[in-house]
Amino acid sequence: MSAADKVKETVETVSKAASDATETATKAATEATEAVKSTVFGSGSTTGANPFAMFGSKPKTEEKKEETEDKDEDEAPESPDVQFEPLVHLEKVEVKTNEEEEEVLYKISWVYNVTADISEGAAEAQTLAIRFGNAENANAFKEKFEEAAELNKKAFEK
Repeated sequence: MSAADKVKETVETVSKAASDATETATKAATEATEAVKSTVFGSGSTTGANPFAMFGSKPKTEEKKEETEDKDEDEAPESPDVQFEPLVHLEKVEVKTNEEEEEVLYKISWVYNVTADISEGAAEAQTLAIRFGNAENANAFKEKFEEAAELNKKAFEK
């Protein structure tokens, strides 16, 4: 056998060994991938029943669901009648606002409705208010207002 034949045979042997090694490595990688998928996703698919298993979530079983549904349907949990007594008893304290000795000043206001206010051109219904500094001025205004209302009523009756 010539040296060229020996080199050719060696190249073929190395090439076959490399091909076998690549095939073995690919097969091992595929098996490892499937093992990881089944560990992480449960069923070996990338859209397994529990994609959160890698975070510590446990798969749910049908039995647990049925037990929970049976418990909910049969009866509601009883709530105990619990009363708590206070640990510290507080005395009633009189609260002062510092407004007890202040003199109360009332500002009195009268509110009245008019059906046709023409002060701004077109007639429109308005609610008007007037505020007085004391009751005397408010009562004096009320008297004069009622007098004016009576005079207007008499003027329109004629």
